[in-house]
Parts: sequence; C-alpha cells; structure tokens
Amino acid sequence: MPSYLNSSYSVADILAILDEADFNDPYNNFFNLEHPYVYTAGSSLTLFANDEHWAIVFEKSGFSPRSGYPGIELYYFGNCLINLDKAGAYNQFTHNVKYIPLIDPETVCDITEGEGHLNSSVKSIKIHGNLVPVNQNPKDYERLGIMVNNFENPHKLIDYRSLVRYLADTNSESLLAPEYKLRMCLPDNLPRIIRINKWHHKQYLPQFKEGIKPSDYETYRMIADVLVTKNPACWKPTLPPNNDWRNWPEAGRL
Repeated sequence: MPSYLNSSYSVADILAILDEADFNDPYNNFFNLEHPYVYTAGSSLTLFANDEHWAIVFEKSGFSPRSGYPGIELYYFGNCLINLDKAGAYNQFTHNVKYIPLIDPETVCDITEGEGHLNSSVKSIKIHGNLVPVNQNPKDYERLGIMVNNFENPHKLIDYRSLVRYLADTNSESLLAPEYKLRMCLPDNLPRIIRINKWHHKQYLPQFKEGIKPSDYETYRMIADVLVTKNPACWKPTLPPNNDWRNWPEAGRL
C-alpha cells in the first residue's frame, strides 16, 4: 500500500496551513528571509512526519542590531505543535517562532568591542557549546562579497553581521540549531524525514497582502508531497535555489 494512503492529512491540508499564516493569528508568522530587523546569514528547513503528525521547522541565522548578538529564528508549522509561547494582550494568541542566541549573551560582553564588533584578540567563539574558529582577516570576507562594517571602526574589526555571513559561507554546519532545539515544539519521537539547505523561496507577507502563496509554486507543493509520503526521494526541485543571503539584500536594512 502506498505510504500516502496511511496519512491522516493531505497535501491540501499542509498547504492550507502554510497559506493561512498570519490571517487568523497575528503572531503566526510565515518564514521571512528579508525581515528588516535581521541581517540574514544561513537558512534551512527540516521536515518531520509520521502517519498522524507533520511539522516543518524553518531555520534562519543572522544578526539583529536590536538584540546586539547573532541568533537563530525557528519558525514552526504543523498539525501537532506544542510548547508555543503565548502572545497578545490577553495571551489569546500563540507565537510560532522561537529565538536562540548563537553566542551566550553573557559571553558577548567579553568579546565585543565598540558597536557590535569582535575584539581583535578573539580567535574562536563558542556556538552551541562548540568552539568555532574566527577569521579576523577582512580581505577574506571581501573575497566572498562580505563587506565589513567600517562605521566607527578605524581598526577594521570584524562585525557580527559579517561574521555570521562568513560562517554561513564557510562553516554552515556550525550555525545549524542542534536537533533538540529543532524539536522544542514537536511531540516526542516524531521522525525526521529530511533537512533541506537549498531551495527556491518567494516572499510571502499575508498580513500586508503581499507576495506569493506557498501553494502557488513548486517548492512547497513538493515539500507537502515529501511529508505525506514520508519519502525524501520526492524532493526533486527544478526551480533554482535562492535562499542564499545575497539574494535578499533588504534584510536588516530598517
């Protein structure tokens, strides 16, 4: 018997939840690679499913000038989500996004110099408990098209925005959220089907009635097929991947 016949949900069910983001709950946000408050660096999405439950966890690393340190945003969609934070004046809504600092905020104070720049003595930083080497040579950044922020930076120190983009290009695994973090809002033992690091994405801002619905193009219809069949081999995209941070130049520009 085909595996999709065992599912209690359909492709249409999945696409409906993705399309309806923000309509009924202002804190239920669709994944945004070009948010004006965050300089996007790395991104990925992970699919989980069994015969009754499905979930998509969108993941975006980057730098938020408002927080002052690099972090990860995890966006959760599915029919089985748990542990979502309450939101709204009366806690009448739920928020489908979780925030994780890439660097311990207490550590940031010890390694930061000036406005969001790394101290020149820093050789490595701890991300998710692992020591990650830090390249302090601005020319290596420039070769990748990453322009170090020189505002009030006479010594050409590496800024956090540039650092996370450099790591996204040269050590992307170091930025990915650990499995237990991905599963913060999922039921125990929900099988992981596939992690996708490159895909074709279109901006979708339903609260402003802007963008392209996920159901209107290949990427998310194919993702829904993967979830319903529980078969990663169904992921055979024909559209060129564009989730690289360079393709979203307005990110963080507010």
